[in-house]
Amino acid sequence: MRITFLLLLLFFLGSCISKKKHLEQVTLLQTNYETENKGLSHELDRARGEINRLELRLAERKGENNALTAMQDKLQGRIDRLEAEIENTSNNALSTKETLNQNIENKDREITQLRQLLVEVNLLLDDWEAQMTDITQVMKDSLQSFDEQLWNVETNNGNAVVTLKESLIFRSNSASRLEEEGIEALEKISEIIQRFPKTQMFIIAHTDNTTPRNRSYQDNWNYSTLRAAAIARLMTEEFYVSANQVTAAGKGEFAPITSNETPEGREQNRRIELVISPRAENMVREVRRKLASF
Repeated sequence: MRITFLLLLLFFLGSCISKKKHLEQVTLLQTNYETENKGLSHELDRARGEINRLELRLAERKGENNALTAMQDKLQGRIDRLEAEIENTSNNALSTKETLNQNIENKDREITQLRQLLVEVNLLLDDWEAQMTDITQVMKDSLQSFDEQLWNVETNNGNAVVTLKESLIFRSNSASRLEEEGIEALEKISEIIQRFPKTQMFIIAHTDNTTPRNRSYQDNWNYSTLRAAAIARLMTEEFYVSANQVTAAGKGEFAPITSNETPEGREQNRRIELVISPRAENMVREVRRKLASF
C-alpha cells in the first residue's frame, strides 16, 4: 500500500515538477524508505531475539518445573514409604507389646505356681522333719532306763541320730559278741523303727586310731564294718526290722568326733551311730507327685 502511495505521489509530482526535481524526490523517497525499512528490520530482529530469549526462559522454567515435579514425586514417594514403615512399626510394636504382656502373664502364672509348689514341698519337708523330731523324742524316752553316759539322741540335719558307745553294745575287742544290755537297747530301738516303716536307718560303726588287737581283723575298716553288720543282722533277724530299711557301714578311724590323743578321746570315738531319716525314694515320690499336680 505504501509503494502504491509513493508511485501516485511520484506521478503527481512528475506532472508538477521537472525531471531533475523528480529524480531528487524519488531518490529521497527511496532513501527514506530504505532507512525506515532498516529500522523496521532492526526492530523485527530485536523482537525475534526477545522472542527467542523468552522462549529459552520458558524452556528453562519448564525444565525447572519438571525437576521440581520429579523431586516432589520422589519426596512424596519417600514420605509414603516412611508412613508405611511407621504404620508397620506401630503395628509390630503393638503386636510385640501384646505378646510381651501375654508372656508376662504366663510367667507370673508360672511363678505363682512355682511358689505354691515351693510351699507344698516345704510343708512336706516340715512334715518329715517333724517326724524325725518325734522319733528323736520317742528314742530318748525309750532309752531312759540306760546309763545316759552311754548313749545320746539328737536331731541333726533333719535326721534322728542315735549314738551308742562301744561299751554299751560290744564286748571288748569283739566285732560279734554283744552285751546283754546292748541287745536290750537295740531291741527297743528296733521296735521304734518298726513303727515308722517309711524311714531308713544307716548303721555306722566307728573306731579309734589304734590297731585292732584281734589279728583276724585286717584293719579298722574291716573291724568297724563287721560290727555294723552284726548289729544289722541282729535287728533284722531277731527284732524284725525290714532289711530294706537298713544299711550297714564301717567308717573305721576316719570320722572321729574328738582327738585320739587321750584314752577319753579314744573311748568317745569308739561308737555306733544309727542315722534315721525319711527314705529317699519316698521323698522323691512325694516331690514328684507334687510336681505332677502343677
